[in-house]
Amino acid sequence: MLFATTSALCNQFIPSVKHRDKVLTQFGSATFVGVTNVDGDWIPFWHKSGLQHASMWLEAQVCNRVVIGQAGLAYNGPTRDCAVGEADPPARYLHTTSKAGPYDESKWLNEGLFGVAVGQRIGKYEVLGVGAHNQCPDNWLDLFLRCQDTNTIEIGR
Repeated sequence: MLFATTSALCNQFIPSVKHRDKVLTQFGSATFVGVTNVDGDWIPFWHKSGLQHASMWLEAQVCNRVVIGQAGLAYNGPTRDCAVGEADPPARYLHTTSKAGPYDESKWLNEGLFGVAVGQRIGKYEVLGVGAHNQCPDNWLDLFLRCQDTNTIEIGR
């Protein structure tokens, strides 16, 4: 499969991301490889970390995402030695503090992935931060909230 990688074409689909940009979503990380024509429609393709091929990874297209770097892509790749195929669990980007407990309070994760700030109130909930949800595949990242009525911790997506 051939991919178009020009900014003019790629920016029509995902304006904030360029060819070879590696992004983080709450569901994992992926590298944008470009767009390709499938039955007359241009479709963005991603190389999700840990996989050996590019695909139409919808999470990277519809979820909030933050650019975390650029990845090298093999010309006819990926090859077995290509770093883009290595697993990259999203929990590795968490930086928890003793104050916050098991949650990351950084602006780039909370606002970048979930659009809210730590301490912000959402109805009867207060935002605690981003954490790894160990009940989910690959330790997806989730937004953790404290319910003001019951003082319980809940997950808010």
